[in-house]
Amino acid sequence: MKQKIWVALNNSKFKEIYIGYKIIELKKKNRNINIFLAIITIISVASWAKWDSLKYLWGGVILLTQIITLISPYFRIQDTIKELQSIYNLYSDLNLKYEKFWEDLDNGQLTERNAKEIFWQLRQTENKFNQISNEIVSENKSIYRKSYSDLKTYIKQNYNINETK
Repeated sequence: MKQKIWVALNNSKFKEIYIGYKIIELKKKNRNINIFLAIITIISVASWAKWDSLKYLWGGVILLTQIITLISPYFRIQDTIKELQSIYNLYSDLNLKYEKFWEDLDNGQLTERNAKEIFWQLRQTENKFNQISNEIVSENKSIYRKSYSDLKTYIKQNYNINETK
């Protein structure tokens, strides 16, 4: 039972870290799109005098910015960030419960029966928002590696264990 709890704690913490990085990635994408649109708008207005010689180029640039402006709400970046932030907060709360649970179990404060009950309650709670997070979060190998590295560091710093089990 203790092994299952340790694995669940590791998995849950990994998901919290991963979702945190995913939020950062989406915020950067959203910022970059907005910066691109702002720069193109400024450039197109600032270079008004050059329009005669480059009218097709600027017409294409303005068309591109208008298309991006029109379709950007369909990317749902802001909505996804809000949803992920909510799930991140749920994982953060869940991980505090897992950590307290692990500490109580490690200190012998729980019976095997109590441990099983608490474990399955936490797993049921996690399962509810796992389904949502699995729909929203796409796998990103770079974020996966960073998250796993951060998890190993977290486990080493907080539990003095070199490997996640």
